[in-house]
Amino acid sequence: CVLTTLNQNCRRTLDFHATTHSLLFSCVVSPNYPCMAACARSSCYRPCHHREEENYFFALSKYQQQLEQLIEGSDFVQPASRRNEVLGWVKQGVRDFSISRSAVQWGIPMKQDPSHTVYVWFDALNGYLSGLLPLTDDVMSGSSSEPNPSSSNSSDQVRSRSGSTPSSLDRAVCQGWPADVHVIGKDILRFHAIYWPGMLMSTGLPLPKQVFGHGFLTKDGLKMGKALGNTLDPEVLVKTYGADAVRMYFMKEVAFGQDGNFSEQSFRDTVNALLANSVGNLLNRTLGLLRKNYDSVIPVSAAEVAPGRGH
Repeated sequence: CVLTTLNQNCRRTLDFHATTHSLLFSCVVSPNYPCMAACARSSCYRPCHHREEENYFFALSKYQQQLEQLIEGSDFVQPASRRNEVLGWVKQGVRDFSISRSAVQWGIPMKQDPSHTVYVWFDALNGYLSGLLPLTDDVMSGSSSEPNPSSSNSSDQVRSRSGSTPSSLDRAVCQGWPADVHVIGKDILRFHAIYWPGMLMSTGLPLPKQVFGHGFLTKDGLKMGKALGNTLDPEVLVKTYGADAVRMYFMKEVAFGQDGNFSEQSFRDTVNALLANSVGNLLNRTLGLLRKNYDSVIPVSAAEVAPGRGH
């Protein structure tokens, strides 16, 4: 599978090492964070538990300089506020991160050490590659098949990576990698803008062209969640007010990449003020001028106006 091949490629560059480490864990904490720091972010007061185990680590620190050059010298991370945030993290010094668990059995076993299973984020981020493969029995079973002949990359180019029958990773790359942009939430920006590029650098694969970290959308000033029962159903919103009103509101009120808030009262006020009043008045005035001066007929169609020229 793609994960196994990527794993092997990273091993060839000597970017894996086994280390016994100890951390405090709670039921809601990712192994990428110390417990107390994560609890402080989530207002969690659950008791933490000490755990010590051997993990395999990815040598992200090996790519410190390359990551810093990438983020500082390009628009790889956008918007600018997110780029500055990521650059600050990198300049503080990137650390190797755990990619396996020996106490979790339900993951994908590591080929070099089946007593370990691959763990986030090393397995999750690979979904961007494995998701490019067609959902056929031969791909799901891991057997080799020729890449899609309609792809822009030829099968000869794919074969050149492995020297023989293309692997699942080669076929995934052939199907459309690298991505033009990853659009992801700001809370997982670190993993997409630092961990993922380091993994791809290790394997020699091209990086996505850009990572765009968008903000959060709250409702009535509160984070949406099932527990609070305050989720916003976009289908209901569109059915109630219409797609144009919904598009207009979010384009006006929420700058792409920044946090935004939705309240139904604010939504109605904005829609009424802009669509019913401003845009409605403009439409009525325009129709009045057409009736008065052109017998209610538009004098020229949009198709007759040459690109870049107006009348």
